[in-house]
Amino acid sequence: MEHTTITRALARPGARRDKIQHWADHRDPRTTDRYNRRRGALDGSPGYEASAAVAEDLADMD
Repeated sequence: MEHTTITRALARPGARRDKIQHWADHRDPRTTDRYNRRRGALDGSPGYEASAAVAEDLADMD
């Protein structure tokens, strides 16, 4: 579920990778970037919708 949450948060318009990276506790930004590259692989995932809701809440926490 963490993977989907991070990926969905990165996909939102205006997403700030630095904030998402901090939330995910990634020390290296390349780790966060890997989630962004695999975005299309999550379509049809069973946890996709639940994680999407969490990602929206995370992105709204400014």
